Amino acid sequence: MLGLLADIGGTYARLQLVDLSKNPYTIVVAQTYKSCNYPNLPSLLRYFLTQSGCEKSPEMACLAVAGPVAQGRAVLTNLCWEISESQLIDELGCKQARLINDVAASALVIDALEAADVSVLHQGAGHKYGPRLVVNIGTGYGQALLLTDHGKKKVLASEAGHADFYPADEFAMGLITHLLKHTDSVTVETILSGPGLLRLFNYINNIQINNSQDIISTPPLNTANIIQLANEGDQCAVTTLNQFVNLLALQLVNAALSYMPTGGIYLVGGLSLALKNYWQGTSFSQAVSRKPAMGCWLEKIPIKLVLNDNTGLLGAGSMVQAMCENRLLGTDRCD
Repeated sequence: MLGLLADIGGTYARLQLVDLSKNPYTIVVAQTYKSCNYPNLPSLLRYFLTQSGCEKSPEMACLAVAGPVAQGRAVLTNLCWEISESQLIDELGCKQARLINDVAASALVIDALEAADVSVLHQGAGHKYGPRLVVNIGTGYGQALLLTDHGKKKVLASEAGHADFYPADEFAMGLITHLLKHTDSVTVETILSGPGLLRLFNYINNIQINNSQDIISTPPLNTANIIQLANEGDQCAVTTLNQFVNLLALQLVNAALSYMPTGGIYLVGGLSLALKNYWQGTSFSQAVSRKPAMGCWLEKIPIKLVLNDNTGLLGAGSMVQAMCENRLLGTDRCD
């Protein structure tokens, strides 16, 4: 029995055909495409199935998508795509289809990760059965909360990336003031994302120019260029990455106060991985120091970087296996 798994992000779409007759399932075909090269999700899925030489329709499908999911319908906010489970069944000819938020999908498999898949950024103490907050930083910013109650999982997705960004210091206030000259709203995702990293670089570069400093960087084309420049010692790029991590630490503290994730905070996503060498253990502690009344509690929260970049697909896979076994995993659903 064939199954279709997908992790559809704002930049890349990862797809797999899997053999569900085995437990655990085995991967038959896997491909990665640039999402922007396709006008809509069905055209991408049809292309993948055609290129895979698939002669019969998959019986089960689960797609982890970067956007809100409600009543069997999803909106991929950074692609302006909409899709429904009923549409997937019609397009693919499958028996069952399920849509799930991509960060929620990652949260489903946090407990199943190997030790080698996780790097500790902030030790903390942690609580084995405490809530865990999963934060995805890539083309966008997303959060999901994993709860465990007597062995049963419940995942609550959110659209925290679209909440307003809170300026906690003079630098952040200046950044927001600058960005508000070009947009009506500055959200968490406006700054803490791939496109946000580019905005941050340009802002810092403008400060250098206005201060007539000697080293002025050529504006990069994308986030990969910024990281490459930083690795080569470019002053503006290094400052950008350090400031990004500091701003992220402040955001994680605010999220921790909202969710109380005593089980830890897990960072996933392409940009999280790319910044691995720039995370400083003191960043979170410095952010915590701004909350003296809660500092003792906040310091106990572990922060971990997930090194496995396929958690969205793994979460979709766990959902498909649950569908095969007529189990319903605990993801939030509004229908």
